[in-house]
Formats: sequence, C-alpha cells, structure tokens
Amino acid sequence: TVPIIVDKTLIWAFNPGADFNGRKINQMGFADREVDPKKKPGSMRVICMGDSCTGQGIPPYSGFLNTKLKEAAPTDQPWESFNMGVHGYSSSQGLGLFKSRTKYLEPDYVTLYYGWNDHWRGSAPDARRMATEVKEGFRWYAVKKLREKLFYQFFVSVVGKSEFKQERDAQNYVLRVAPEEYRNNLNLFVAGIREVGAKPVLITAPRDHTLTKSLVHNRQTESIEKAILLHDQYNEICRAVANEQRVLLLDLAKDFEREELRQWFSGDGIHFKREGRIYIADALYDLIYKDAQSR
Repeated sequence: TVPIIVDKTLIWAFNPGADFNGRKINQMGFADREVDPKKKPGSMRVICMGDSCTGQGIPPYSGFLNTKLKEAAPTDQPWESFNMGVHGYSSSQGLGLFKSRTKYLEPDYVTLYYGWNDHWRGSAPDARRMATEVKEGFRWYAVKKLREKLFYQFFVSVVGKSEFKQERDAQNYVLRVAPEEYRNNLNLFVAGIREVGAKPVLITAPRDHTLTKSLVHNRQTESIEKAILLHDQYNEICRAVANEQRVLLLDLAKDFEREELRQWFSGDGIHFKREGRIYIADALYDLIYKDAQSR
C-alpha cells in the first residue's frame, strides 16, 4: 500500500494500486487514469514524461491535453495523451524509464519536462546510483547463470567511463545530473524517440521570481540564488539541444516570464495551480496540432 517502492534500475518508482496524494496509481505505475498499454491500431499517442511538474494535479496537464485531443483531434485519427511523469525524477531516471518501458508503448509524440531534479544536490550522481543497482543485478546473474567474469568486468568498465565527473562542494554533495550530462541525456532522449518513429518535444521548466526556502533547509541547494542560476543554465541547455537537433520546443520558461502568468505558480515557485496546468496543456496542444497538420 506504500505509494513509493524501490526500483532496481530507476532507484524508486510508484507502486501500482497505491494511493498517492488523493490519487490512485494506475496499473502502469503512474499518477493518472487507467491506460491500455496496447495502442489501438490507427490511433495517435502522446506520452508526457517528466518529474512532479508533469505528474502533479488532478488531472495533470496531460489530462487536460487528452480532453482537447479527443474533442478536436489534429487529424482524422483518434488521439490520446497520458502522463508518465514520476515525482522526483531526473533526466537520467527518465531516460532509463524511456528505454525500459515508454518506447514499447508505440508513442507518436513524447514530451520531455525535466530539469529541476537534475540540478538538486545528492550524495552521488543519479547515473552512478542507477549503475550500481544494474551492476549488482548483473553480478548476481553472471555468477549464478553465466559465470562470465570477463564480460562482467568489461560491462563495469563501460559503465564507469560513461559517468560525468564532478567536484564535491563544501558540504560533500554533487549535482544529481551535471550540466553536460543533462545535455547528453536530452540528446540520447531525442535519438531514442526518433528511433521508435516518434517526435520529441522538449519543454523548458518555468520558475517564479523566487523559490521556496525549504530547498535550502532540505539541502537540495546551497542557496536560492544558486538554484536560480543553475536552473536558468539548464533551461539554456534545453533550448540549445532543441535548436541543434531541430526538434519541437515548448519554451514555457519564456512564457512564464510574463507577469500575468506568474499567479498560476504554486507557493514553491516551481509547480502549478490548475490554471497553470491548463495553460501547459493548451500550449502543447497548439504545438502538436500545428506539427501534425504540417505532416
């Protein structure tokens, strides 16, 4: 009945069937309505990936988007959208989720809303924590089943070389995902989404003028000022990848610089009230509609 469970490759995950903030986790393991994993022939599917900014709300912005897609489909086909965002996920965890599950759901569009958790501090980079679980699982399999020690050593060496090195700060923390690793993750996302015949949509994460001081109390950042500087840097990386890879970009961070939209932030300056989620759904709908019509 606990909402969050340990996941051997993604560090943690939602527990299907459990209650989370007044919602039931669906059988796919996400805070959304029940969704048939098997895509209906001839239909179009939009999958929204991200962290709590994607997963929050009743419904999340993917729910409002789903309603719009059904009421005014961009093409003659039936359309749907649903949420595969997990609270607290970084782009490293999201990429692992895409490789293990999302790509097999036959998406036509995959929206990516990551960034906040990437530049929070942790005891070790997310990639290292994830690789440790994979290596331990592989060690058991190799010893018990294959006895292939040489291959195991090769696997460990490849994992070790893939890590982006960081210097620890004065309090012995590192960023969960370093800036260049974040860039690399987005590029890998784009390549993976295109490989399955879908279109990626990158989204910059808006922020309010200031953020909740609990971020410092929880040691997620050294200071609010540093968190803001880092966050803006990660948004610039997102914009650069979208430009370099020639993919669709929803620049929400730029949109929410308008004062009339700032009232739709929740108290932490990160998440959104209902009106903010509706705005995101409308903006995504317009972007996807135009792209689908052009195709």
